[in-house]
Amino acid sequence: MLHDSVFRKLDTESKLFKVLVIKTNETIPYTSVFLQLDCAYWNGDKEKQLRFNIR
Repeated sequence: MLHDSVFRKLDTESKLFKVLVIKTNETIPYTSVFLQLDCAYWNGDKEKQLRFNIR
């Protein structure tokens, strides 16, 4: 997906969902990673495990 398309989608989705933007001191320039949870490959159990691991 083109970078501009991603930001348009992010803008649209942010009107419906909570969006978290994390800025780091990463040394790789122009790197973006976007995760969209609640996808067909991501179920509620995986979401719970992720939240548990984050704690």
